[in-house]
Amino acid sequence: MPMLDAYIPAGALTAEAEERLLSDLTDMLLTNEGADPSNPRVRSIAWLFVHRPEAVYVAGTRASAPHYRFIASVPKPVRARAPPSDGPRHHRSGARRRARRARA
Repeated sequence: MPMLDAYIPAGALTAEAEERLLSDLTDMLLTNEGADPSNPRVRSIAWLFVHRPEAVYVAGTRASAPHYRFIASVPKPVRARAPPSDGPRHHRSGARRRARRARA
């Protein structure tokens, strides 16, 4: 499930602009994952959390202009395990060889 944490100061954007921005970011997040953002079912798995920082400081002083921060996270891809090899297992054959030598 792709997620986005959006840090947007209160009042920095109009409600319409913020909604459009978050919708566009959702589209980008889903497209980057190879999903179709126009599919309502696909869109339902994308979550956005809007955070409203009371203040942002730059170089130790309160910022005079709004600053935004976006943190995207997506699940780690699940890789299929390689099928077991029918050939010899080299790590075991080395142990067998050493055991045969010790007996001899």
